[in-house]
Amino acid sequence: MSVVVIGGGIVGVRLARALRDHPTDVHLLEKDALGAGTTAKSIAVFSWLESDPSPFAQSLRERAWRTYADRIAEDAISFERIGALLVARTESYRSRLERAAETYAEHGPDVELLDPADLEAFGIAPEETAGALYTPEEGYLDPGELVSQWAGQAREGGVDIRTGVEATGIRTRDGAVTAVETTDGELAADVVINAAGPWAPRINRMVGVSAPLRHTKGRILVLETDDGATLPYTQFESGQYVRGEGRSQVFAGRLEREYADAGELDPDEPRSVGGEFYADVADTTARLVPAVTDADVVSEWVGLRTVTPDGLPVVGPTAVDGYHLACGLSGLGITYAPVVGDLLAEHVATGDRPPALERLSPDRFE
Repeated sequence: MSVVVIGGGIVGVRLARALRDHPTDVHLLEKDALGAGTTAKSIAVFSWLESDPSPFAQSLRERAWRTYADRIAEDAISFERIGALLVARTESYRSRLERAAETYAEHGPDVELLDPADLEAFGIAPEETAGALYTPEEGYLDPGELVSQWAGQAREGGVDIRTGVEATGIRTRDGAVTAVETTDGELAADVVINAAGPWAPRINRMVGVSAPLRHTKGRILVLETDDGATLPYTQFESGQYVRGEGRSQVFAGRLEREYADAGELDPDEPRSVGGEFYADVADTTARLVPAVTDADVVSEWVGLRTVTPDGLPVVGPTAVDGYHLACGLSGLGITYAPVVGDLLAEHVATGDRPPALERLSPDRFE
């Protein structure tokens, strides 16, 4: 069986690494460098906390975390544990966090409800809050390191990884994929996996597959500060967030994951954060996080998040025989990549469909 994975971001590379353990002929195509797209524009947090957690989503995180935890324990990959806060501005949002804490008591990491006065120790202005939900478990990884290691392991297992090669078309016959057309010639394929991140809708149109995928902008400012304290990953009720990067930098941005507010954007179009976003995020961050009041903006970038109606990835087979999706990670690529890659690789290689994959199936929206 010949498998072609389209997309060399963290999901595609994890898929290639997982497929190496099965008797398949695997090719991975990346039109740029590995990890150069959305993966390179991530703040790389392994995200445990949500204001409305579900046991299923937490089970995905727990399985994915086991992959990372084993490597962290071996000092094989880097992980900076900085903790995380979900900060309430209103009493109604605090009530949501209290309900979330009850869910986490059964499913998920250790959490603690904090009062406003407790937040000053984390560098957050207490007078601006109604309390927070805290876990010490969250932290950030190095996407480039993960991509490099997984790609190396895939190559050692015989996977053919081609960079600078773009998929330009997908051939089908009698409702099944037969080949992928590329800028480097044609590749025969029994299975094609779309792991192209924000380019996924473009790849879907090559085979006439429709999936509810839209784009939001992941706009980030990098602030330079001399405060010397590492901020936890802190998400405010408004959707704005900050994340410490060592003791001298802070990443500041705003979560934009709402499917209803999103549309399809051109992933190849150059983007800047924009003056209005710049002013809003810089001013709000200075107000909520006094430690960065005098910080300078030293850099910025914009990535695209591919979001779905329910915030969960779209993973599995489609109506076109042999054509599979592994996309729509809704800004949680670092968090979900190991479990998405491993589950789909198991299904492609064995034909068995793990129960979790049923919940992520593309046909759940029909």
